[in-house]
Amino acid sequence: MSVPRDLAKQLDQMTSEKGYDNRSLAVADMIRAGLVEHRQNLGNQEIAGTITLVYDHHKQHVQATLTDIQHDHHEVIISSLHVHLDHHNCLEVLVVRGKAATIKQIADELIAAKGVKHGKLNRHLQRQRPPKLTLPSLSPRRSAPEPLAVIAQAHRARRLGPLLS
Repeated sequence: MSVPRDLAKQLDQMTSEKGYDNRSLAVADMIRAGLVEHRQNLGNQEIAGTITLVYDHHKQHVQATLTDIQHDHHEVIISSLHVHLDHHNCLEVLVVRGKAATIKQIADELIAAKGVKHGKLNRHLQRQRPPKLTLPSLSPRRSAPEPLAVIAQAHRARRLGPLLS
């Protein structure tokens, strides 16, 4: 691939500043980022990511609004982290997973909430999950023990172990 000399110089400088071993690794990362950006617009694409928000918790109703939006979309919000930055400002990081269009819509709604000073959606393509493993069926003569029975048996063995030795 050929690029103008000035662009190559800028690329080399960025490669060095970011600690890449070579230009190819930097270009590969930029291509990956571009592909994620491109695919984020494909509504059915499964993605995972974070929504980062900074807001003034003294603004009227901002916390209630953000909480309501999050509860409305609990099926895609996996986890959240809330940090008090100072007397006025809070940082909230939401970990999300789901369809790209849904994640983008939730992020837009949260970022547009009155009182939010800054917001950003970071997306990552999610690889397809491996197929579920199926266990071989048990023979008709032998059935699997009930989970509680296994736990009780292990507990008895632990409790009686010293007496049996």
